[in-house]
Amino acid sequence: MARALPRFIEPMLLSYRWGQTLCTLLVALLAVAALGAADFRQVFGIWIDRSAYRHCALVFLISLYLIWQMRARLARRAPRPFYGALPICAGAGVLWLVGVASEVALLRHVALLGMLQSCVLLCLGKEATRILLFPLAYLLFAIPFGQEIVPFLQIQTAHMSIGLLNFFEVPAYLNGTQIATPNGLYRVAEACAGVDFLMGMLAYGALLAYVFFRCWKRRALFMLLCVAVPILANGIRAFLTIFVGYYTTPSLAGGVDHIIYAWFFFAFIMGGMTLFAIRFSDIVPDAGTERSLEPKDRPADLAAHHVVGASLGFALLMVSLQLWAAHMVQVPKTRLGTAVVLPTLPGWKRVSTQPNPEWQPRYVGADQIAFAQYESASGARVDMVLALYGYQRDGRELVASGQGAATGSTGAWIWSGRGPMAASLPAYGPVQSDIMLSVNGGKRLAVTQYHVGGGATGSAAGVKWRMVKARLFGQSQISAALILSAHLQPGVAVSPEIRALQAQIGPSEPFVAQMVEKARS
Repeated sequence: MARALPRFIEPMLLSYRWGQTLCTLLVALLAVAALGAADFRQVFGIWIDRSAYRHCALVFLISLYLIWQMRARLARRAPRPFYGALPICAGAGVLWLVGVASEVALLRHVALLGMLQSCVLLCLGKEATRILLFPLAYLLFAIPFGQEIVPFLQIQTAHMSIGLLNFFEVPAYLNGTQIATPNGLYRVAEACAGVDFLMGMLAYGALLAYVFFRCWKRRALFMLLCVAVPILANGIRAFLTIFVGYYTTPSLAGGVDHIIYAWFFFAFIMGGMTLFAIRFSDIVPDAGTERSLEPKDRPADLAAHHVVGASLGFALLMVSLQLWAAHMVQVPKTRLGTAVVLPTLPGWKRVSTQPNPEWQPRYVGADQIAFAQYESASGARVDMVLALYGYQRDGRELVASGQGAATGSTGAWIWSGRGPMAASLPAYGPVQSDIMLSVNGGKRLAVTQYHVGGGATGSAAGVKWRMVKARLFGQSQISAALILSAHLQPGVAVSPEIRALQAQIGPSEPFVAQMVEKARS
């Protein structure tokens, strides 16, 4: 019967179905927006406040423009709800809950984008979503990310710079992320790591790959080039900065660096990548036309109960996610309000319980931070710091950017890299170790152990995973960071004083549990 419909009736029915489907899709998108309203506000705020992510807003507009350009192709397809999108949306919803529980914004942002994309697949179906595949996938670059790889990029930039300086016979040596020359000391700071350059080039490169290439192998190779070129270019930029500073003055090099990087260097690289894509493009003029309406696309094949079933399933999923998120917010929060004093230890003299003016870690929002400096019989000193959190939320997290032993509040120490994991003792448990350098050439080792849910871990990922379990299932969120830090002598990888103090403390779980009980009382 559907095939017997007059030809002029089919466009009318398609138009009706599209109007009905787009209304359903709009409601679904608004439901996701309401679920993650705080996260969407956070993303928009990052776009506006941070210059490194202003290209994300442009990515969003480009995606909308591409979708608008595809409207004629979409009009020839009848929308068909795809039930298989419900499990995808549910998986994205679980990932969002994990992001809420772990306070990892990137997880929440990716999950919300996944829910938006699955809404399109659910309401429009596979045929229409296949047409919109690139604009939907391109929205991934609208998510602010990349800060996680800043330490890696810092190290790579520093090594490339010192290699080029040595090649051109410029006397220089590398100490962590610091490069010293006879007339200046340069540090590859976070802003010099090139992550902004890399993220912007990836977003631009993905658009070039879509426009100028059809072969997936060529697209993949071009995207690999978009990763390698910015990293190499940033290393060359840092080298040129130091090279100019060596033959002139460091202050002049800083000015030249700013001008080259901000106005010419990045534009030159982008222009070169554009010309490369045009030169090796495999696009040929499209002599064909859009295929005609196929029987499987006909509107008469679409039953109304499919739309109703998909809508009810999606509504149930949104309500479930909202209820679970509300349950996590209502979990009782412990406050550790009693001041804690770190105890004396046999064989060690506690010389101070005040923060070390030379070095102290940063833990914003902690309920209690206890300091102590211990001196051994030989006169060597070890700093101990204990940070306690009764619960965590945005702004008061045990593990976050700018938190921890490597971000001394005095600014006298610069993080150089991870220390040897051999710093841990079997009786003490797993640790994370960081090496810091001072402006006068000193070296310090800080050994950190995290305690969440009654267990110890030495990694930030372990902290996040334990917090996820605690929040999802209503368990205690009490957490702590126990840090031991001391100066390192030349040629020594692990401080023997830290090892000795660790051995004196023994298993750290009872020690931290005792301090938590004092804070609760």
